[in-house]
Amino acid sequence: MKVYLGGLSTATNCFVNVPTTYSDFEITSLVYGSNEGSDPYNPHGVLAVFLSQLKSRGWELVDGQYTYAPTGGRLTRRTYERLRDETLAELEEMLPVDIVALALHGGTVAEGYDDCEVDLLARIRQKVGERVPVGILLDPHSNLSDALMKHTTLLVAYKEYPHTDMIERSMELVDLLAQTKAGQVNPVMSSFDCRMVGFFITSERPLRGFLDRMKALEQTSDILSISIFSGNVFDDSPDLSVKILVITNDKKEQGDQLARQLGQELYQMRKEIAIGYVPVDEALKRAASSNNPPVILADTGDSIVAGAMGDATFLLQAMLEKGIRNAVIHNIWDPMAVLLAMKAGKGAELDLRIGGKGGPASGTPLDLHTRVLRVYPDLIFMAGNYRYRFGDTVVLEVGGIELVLTSKREGIYHHKCFDAVGINPLQRQILVVKLIAEFVPGFESVATEMLQVATPGASTWDLATLPYKNIRHNLYPFVDDPFAE
Repeated sequence: MKVYLGGLSTATNCFVNVPTTYSDFEITSLVYGSNEGSDPYNPHGVLAVFLSQLKSRGWELVDGQYTYAPTGGRLTRRTYERLRDETLAELEEMLPVDIVALALHGGTVAEGYDDCEVDLLARIRQKVGERVPVGILLDPHSNLSDALMKHTTLLVAYKEYPHTDMIERSMELVDLLAQTKAGQVNPVMSSFDCRMVGFFITSERPLRGFLDRMKALEQTSDILSISIFSGNVFDDSPDLSVKILVITNDKKEQGDQLARQLGQELYQMRKEIAIGYVPVDEALKRAASSNNPPVILADTGDSIVAGAMGDATFLLQAMLEKGIRNAVIHNIWDPMAVLLAMKAGKGAELDLRIGGKGGPASGTPLDLHTRVLRVYPDLIFMAGNYRYRFGDTVVLEVGGIELVLTSKREGIYHHKCFDAVGINPLQRQILVVKLIAEFVPGFESVATEMLQVATPGASTWDLATLPYKNIRHNLYPFVDDPFAE
């Protein structure tokens, strides 16, 4: 059995002006060949799982390209076409293959390409033919479209958010591909459009119970896989919407019925499962007065994982104005401020213009008098099976608040990220991270109170304020009941 294995994974925030370039993939994860790709610490970790599963079956692996970049603005045309053409050239050189397995995202946009995954898969299908099973592992925050289903045999999305089930879903996809190639199953896809958008945390009820029942259904006869596609809310796409995907073993009518049933049930929960965002003033008041520190504040409007630049100043400005102390913001992306602070050195005091460089969505740059506490040249470390690459990093003190400034954009998924820059998180009242919910598993051991703060920014919680041009507006929450129209 000859398997082509690879991937091109990044999400796009169409409301960010800074483009994603080839160098963003190079400095994060750009690997060639099965030997290099076996590194278990690539940002998604799924490639190593694919490799181990495929090798355990004794299948021959075709050396493919796997690449990942953090969420950001649209890929430049040159970047996407180069990555795509490298993938296609590798595949063509190794033809014929029996199976294609890819780790993609499902929400990637480039200049001139509104849906990179569909473009890539259409070209792959053209090369391998209709009979070769093509299986795709996707992020649930991706857009499910008829075109995407047309060019693939199997689509499997992570079920959990935060994404704690990447390994399980990778194994699921490999198993289904093996069964399909052996003729044991004939996958048929059915979908239902729930006509809503938003972020949903799967560990919280009632969504937790819904997902558990989904998993139980997958153990029944003829139901191969069920996925929820939440949609990439920062992709201005006509395909944006929460959708249910059911894959059956050649039971289209049964799949259509189940997808509709589950989709309607999920739609009825739309208000209950929405994230409870807390206004800035209320969040700061609750955090500062808490008797059970540390309190985690998620700067949701500046979520690096959702494509924001990570340099917004709205929350920092509010903290300074309210005299908040014993707090840490980890991290603010500001290469120029980092350069100046490192040049001044540990212990130096200097005036710096911090943040607000990514455009209006990042707020106003703040002119602050700072003290350099620590400097870390090219900081790289491991925490929670994830390799962090912060680049040059400095820790500053401003009015009782510690600011971690980095030269590379990186999310904070684990409390050990604070230890890595000399900060004991248990000794601070407030810890600020620039994410939405992805940090929760890595902080449960140190914090009992975590607040999703309704900050403005490029990843704003208030979707109605985003300048959409191409989406369908008959979606909740833009209208209260789109099925009634």
